[in-house]
Amino acid sequence: AAAAAVPATAGFAQDREARADAAVLVSAFDEMMLNRVVPFVEAAYALKRESIRAQTDCVQRAFKAQRDFIGYVARCRCPARDDLAFLLQETSDALAEVEDCCDPASEERLHLTMVGSGMPCLGWVSVPMNPSAYIGDMINSIPVYGDKITAEYRSKPEGHLHLAFVAAFRDMLRGLNEYVRAHHARGLSWNMAGEDLREVLDAELGPVGTSLPYA
Repeated sequence: AAAAAVPATAGFAQDREARADAAVLVSAFDEMMLNRVVPFVEAAYALKRESIRAQTDCVQRAFKAQRDFIGYVARCRCPARDDLAFLLQETSDALAEVEDCCDPASEERLHLTMVGSGMPCLGWVSVPMNPSAYIGDMINSIPVYGDKITAEYRSKPEGHLHLAFVAAFRDMLRGLNEYVRAHHARGLSWNMAGEDLREVLDAELGPVGTSLPYA
C-alpha cells in the first residue's frame, strides 16, 4: 500500500509552533525583568548613593545584554564554542563592570559586595544540565552580606530602604532562577530548527561580522 501523504500544512504548523516556543523564551525573560529587575533598580536608586546607583546601572546593562543573548538562543541553533563566546562578550563586560564597582573603602561596601557576589548568577548560560543549582549557590551567598546590612541599618531612620534593597536583590535572583527552571532546566534551550548564528551575526553586523573567530 502506498504510504500516507503528509499534509502540506504539517511543516507550517511545526514552524509556527517552533516560533511560538522561541517567542516564549524572550517574553518570559522580559516579564522577569519587569517584575524582578525593575523593582531592584528602584530600590537601589531609592538609597540615593552614587556608588550604588553606578553599580546598579551596570546590573541593568548586564541583564539587558543577557536579554539580547536570549533572543539569539530563541532564534538560532546551538553555535560553535567560539561564536558563543563572541555572543557572550557583552554580558561578560557588564559583569566585570559590576565587579569593578566593589570598593572596599566605600561606606556602601556591603551593598556593593553583595551585588558583586550575586551577579555572576548570569553565568548560568554556561552551565550544562542544572543551571538552576548554580544560581541557587549565588542566592545562598546573599545572607553573608545581607544580614550585615540588616544589622547595621535596621534601627536607622532610612533603614527600611536598605532592607528593601537586600530583599529586592534576593527577589531578582530568585526571579531569574524561576525563569531558568521553567525554560532552561537542562541548559540553554537553543532553537534546534532555527537559523545559523554566524549567518545571523554576519547579516546584522555587516563587515564587523568578519571579525568573528573563524576556524
